[in-house]
Amino acid sequence: YALNLVAIATRCAQYAESIGDTANYTAYTEQSDAYQTDADDRRTAIHQVLWDPEHYHWRDFNATSGRFSNNSISIASWIPMWGGDGISLVPDADNDSKDKLVESLINSDLLQAAGVLTTRSETGQQWDSPNAWAPLVLFTIEGLNELNTDKASNLSNTVANRWLNTCYLAYNATGYMYEKYNSFEVGVGGGGGEYIPQIGFGWSNGVALVLLDQLYGQGGGTANDDTSSERSSGQKDSTTAIALEFGVPLAFCFIVGAIVVYW
Repeated sequence: YALNLVAIATRCAQYAESIGDTANYTAYTEQSDAYQTDADDRRTAIHQVLWDPEHYHWRDFNATSGRFSNNSISIASWIPMWGGDGISLVPDADNDSKDKLVESLINSDLLQAAGVLTTRSETGQQWDSPNAWAPLVLFTIEGLNELNTDKASNLSNTVANRWLNTCYLAYNATGYMYEKYNSFEVGVGGGGGEYIPQIGFGWSNGVALVLLDQLYGQGGGTANDDTSSERSSGQKDSTTAIALEFGVPLAFCFIVGAIVVYW
């Protein structure tokens, strides 16, 4: 079955790689043009084969049956908003069309109070509900920003603040960052899978630092969204406090970890 599946997430990764190769070979016209052609062909194929106009998002495609896959819904269906390398795969469209795409994401039930579900399936496996993973959360946030509409930007801020909220509360309670988090329970690490959930995890640290910089850094302005009421009474409302109490030790741990790995 896997050999017959045209997976949207894989095609986005290949598109991002082609775009990256195009940039890396700008000094070599022939190679750069070839990679750009690959990227253009992949972009066209993604829109022609994997776009579902009825549900207004992308879907995996079964090459044998010639139909969309019957797999349960997953966040991969909105990864083309991100596309890769800062370039969205969303076709040129007016704001109303882009907002319909945002609405389809809202209606998917993948966006929860403490994160973004990978899937809604409850299998006990780590990639399924109730877990949320930092890289996929960041893809979602950056993808919404790429749409550049008020509706998409507001939702992006909401998702980002919810994610920082759950990371902060978990860190404040335990002193740990987790490799994954529970999307339904704010401040709780994830579980499931075939091993004990890991703590002090690099991509969770990195994504939190990126979002702290975007939302509360010098260029980020003030992150006003609808999540303030979701914060527990133990969390300070001051964005400065969040940045100092959470961001500074997090950055320190991240830097020390990098030095240890390098050494």
